[in-house]
Amino acid sequence: MEGFLTSFGTSPWGPMALAFLFGIAFGWVVWGAKPDRRETGEDAGAPIGDPKEIVVIKAEIEAARTLLGQNDEPGDELSEQLATLDETVKRANGRLKMILAAIRRAAKS
Repeated sequence: MEGFLTSFGTSPWGPMALAFLFGIAFGWVVWGAKPDRRETGEDAGAPIGDPKEIVVIKAEIEAARTLLGQNDEPGDELSEQLATLDETVKRANGRLKMILAAIRRAAKS
């Protein structure tokens, strides 16, 4: 036992392991280690979480869907800008390919 404690204290892994275990225990105490009610038989089959939170989340999702449905115009404008940008990039890529081909021809001559 004494040899284990000596090697544990002098090894770099010993203090790190103790710090890790202490951190887990401290987190358990600070954030409240509450047993899962479903495992104890209370509320068997019930989802974890407050039902009020679920209702609020559903309301936020519906509000977001409504906003998405109302804002079709900016989306159309954005898609037009993206299409224009895509065409510009394709044109620039074609020009670069032509320049590269001309450089290769000049290098062979």
